[in-house]
Parts: sequence; structure tokens; C-alpha cells
Amino acid sequence: AISTPGCFTSAAAELQGFRKWSTMGQSSGGGAWAVLLLEVEKTPKGSIARLVYAGFGDACRRVTIREWEKQMDGMRPEDLARPADLCQVTQAGIEREAKMLGGFSAGIEEDVLTLIVFCDGGKSAISLPVGLPPLLRENESGSSYLNALFGLEGSVSAKVWNGWPIPPSYDSEAEERGRIFAGLARARKYADEQEAFARFLAAYRGPIGKPAHQWKVEFPAGLKAIQLSEPPSNPSFLLDAPLHRPVQLRLSIAVKSGKVSSSKLLEEDNPVSEMIRRASLGWVFDPSTVPIGGIVTAAVEFDAACPERQ
Repeated sequence: AISTPGCFTSAAAELQGFRKWSTMGQSSGGGAWAVLLLEVEKTPKGSIARLVYAGFGDACRRVTIREWEKQMDGMRPEDLARPADLCQVTQAGIEREAKMLGGFSAGIEEDVLTLIVFCDGGKSAISLPVGLPPLLRENESGSSYLNALFGLEGSVSAKVWNGWPIPPSYDSEAEERGRIFAGLARARKYADEQEAFARFLAAYRGPIGKPAHQWKVEFPAGLKAIQLSEPPSNPSFLLDAPLHRPVQLRLSIAVKSGKVSSSKLLEEDNPVSEMIRRASLGWVFDPSTVPIGGIVTAAVEFDAACPERQ
């Protein structure tokens, strides 16, 4: 396990489980748009790992809870937590190390990261610092333990799901498991641990289904589309999409196959427009309708299509 002097308790203890809460998009001017929970619990055969998304699920800002879960036989919580030794970290030690790294720096976002650790029947809550200087991210001397704590989601996901389990598009099974998890969270009073999660849990009314939205694409008259791949439908993208103007693209289409060979943004580049541009690379048109030279322009507009407006 990675160790840094001053971060640990004196006695070794067995890790029974842990929860890491991370808010997403929280700022001084408003609340978070989502909360991510990583939870690992000890079981008779090993451990069970959960990753939970609770927050806005679409551009209509409807609340959803989605859960990904897997039983890991033969893997104890401490095996999944490595290289971090969670039973030995203390709040005082974390704050000392943050101070050695230069302290905290304010930013636009003020996300909250909280670690709940269960060791030999005891429970401790640790607040993780955000806004640390670049030294932490560079994994240089003195920052390795904090890096291990910040990277818990990634390291556990790699061991459990062989990568990040949250897909870029809607996952109906995860939303149904989220409904079951909401009941578990209420029974265990998880809302007492995380303020933003408490708000989302109180507003949760069950699965919302596939995000309600429409993509309106305009092409030159006569050009016929056979296949139009949509951009991702993950919540962070759908919350940003309505804030942007229609995206203008210049497409280069193979005359013989009708497939888009290249796509260029004609206006400002931002995460939303770039995702739309990438999606356009999967578009296919009727070759008989493609103009000579294969160069056309397209306009893509997002409509949230919220139920209350229908």
C-alpha cells in the first residue's frame, strides 16, 4: 500500500468496507447536478462493489438514480482499495499533506468529496481536499497517497468492471437497479452522509426512462440520410446541450458509399459541438443523392422535448 508519514493511525485494522461520495458540478452559486457514490462492502465470499449515479438524468432535469453492481468473490475490500490503505488514513494526516503541497486553491466548482471508512466495527468520515495545486495530479513525491484516494473510482472500476462501467448512453438495467438501491439507501439513511444526495433522493420518483430529447438535423434539399448516429445521451452532455446554438458542420461524403469521411465544425468548438461532430462521422447517406464532390453543410439543433411541454 502507498504510505505517507503522518497520514495514518498507529494500529492496523481490517477494512470492512468504504463509501466515497463525490459531487459533480457543485459551485458557490448553485447545487451539484449529480452525486457519484463508490461503495465496497465485505461479504462472506469476498466483497460487493457498487457505483451509483444520483442526479439529473436528462435535459429536463428529471432526477434519476442508476446503479452498477458486482460481487467480487475472493477479493476483500482492502484488495479493491489498493494502493490506498484506508484503515490508516486520518483527517489530520490528509490536511497536513495538503498543506505540504501548497494548500487549497479556490475555483469555479466547489465539489465535495467525502470518504466513509469502516474498519473493525468502527466508522470514520474523511473530507478530501479539492482544488489542490498541479503537483498532486503529477503524482510526484509527497502526493502519492492523495492520488490513491482521488483515484479510488478508477482503480476499483478497473478491477471490478475492467474499465468505467457507466456507458455513454442510457442504461435501462442500471436505472432499474437504481430504483432498488434507492430503497436500500433510505433504509440505511445514506442521506445523512451527503447533503446533495439527500436532495436527489427526496426528489426521486422512480425510473425516468430513456432521456426525452430530439435531434433536428437539416441538410441541403435532395440529400437523403440512411443512418444518423446520435451523440451520447449521458446526463452531463444532455444538461449542456440546450445551452448552445445549433451546430454547423461541413461534411465530406464518399460519393460511392454515402459514408461521411470527414466532418468539420464551422463555428466555435466546445464539448457539445465536438461530440456532435464525432457522431456525424457515423452518418450514411443515399449515394444517389450525394452532390458532385461530396461536400455539404448540415445544421444540428437540440430540443429537450420535456414532457410538460408536450
